[in-house]
Amino acid sequence: MDSRIMLFVGLGVILVLFLVMTFVSNKRQKKAREKEEETFNALKPGDKVYMIDRTVGFIVSIETDEIGDKYVNIETGAEGRKSTITYDVKAIYSVLKKAGEPDQVFEDKAEEVKEDDTAVEIESDRPEEQPAIEENAEEKKENE
Repeated sequence: MDSRIMLFVGLGVILVLFLVMTFVSNKRQKKAREKEEETFNALKPGDKVYMIDRTVGFIVSIETDEIGDKYVNIETGAEGRKSTITYDVKAIYSVLKKAGEPDQVFEDKAEEVKEDDTAVEIESDRPEEQPAIEENAEEKKENE
């Protein structure tokens, strides 16, 4: 009789754990879908996007067909050789730059330039290199 009770208790614990894991998983998926939908609804012409096939381009237009599927026309290519490709909106991997945002400028922090155009090194967090070769050479000279 005790073994049957233990069996039901064990099955009950497993069932409760399964239900909790399912609830948590569904909640995470719902948040991910909402975030994805918010991203897709915020798209507008001029946004720079990165597609799942590694294409980078700018959104020219967004179209919706009769059943509600969204499509984006992406302009890509060099000046004078541009082409437009139509993708399903779900093929967008990420939005690199929103329309109207300034381009990101990367600063080179390796050196500063003074007013007289001479370079000055900036202190680094890296430890200085040890002149191990020179020390070994001096030790060899002393031993000779």
